[in-house]
Amino acid sequence: MKNFAKIKDVFLSITVALAMLFIGAFLVGCGNKYEGFSVSVSQDRVTLEIVDGVCVPKTVVVSVEGDASISREVSVSSDSSQLNLSTEMSDQGETVITVSASGVCSDAVVVVKTLEGNKTATFLVDVEVPVKMISAKSVTDNLFVVKGQAKELSASAFVEFEPKNTTQK
Repeated sequence: MKNFAKIKDVFLSITVALAMLFIGAFLVGCGNKYEGFSVSVSQDRVTLEIVDGVCVPKTVVVSVEGDASISREVSVSSDSSQLNLSTEMSDQGETVITVSASGVCSDAVVVVKTLEGNKTATFLVDVEVPVKMISAKSVTDNLFVVKGQAKELSASAFVEFEPKNTTQK
């Protein structure tokens, strides 16, 4: 009976060791399918212009590289409520983001994140209102400075910008 118990213990130990060996080999063989999986964007910074109240949109291409069995779908978000973002899948399997704006912003961050694997890429967006025209004002006020006193002058006292809300003053 003692021999049977010893044989049973040895058999059980061998069975557990083999099971652990097979499970370990299976896990190593599977690996991390997200290793080598990455997302990138075609531009680090995009500058948009609002001309006559209308934003001229631009596009940014998103490339997802890695295992073909992993989804290429991405989500896009921004920290600015001024930006309008839409996505579309190209014939080449890349996501194309169209960026437009409803107002001026600077250094707005856009985050692109893969739905599978949680890989991220970012780019910055600036929105400007370009100057169309600069004209000189006729200065009718007498400009004088009293000795010993300072007089602060600004460009807006001498020139007018069109449009008035330009970001390029």
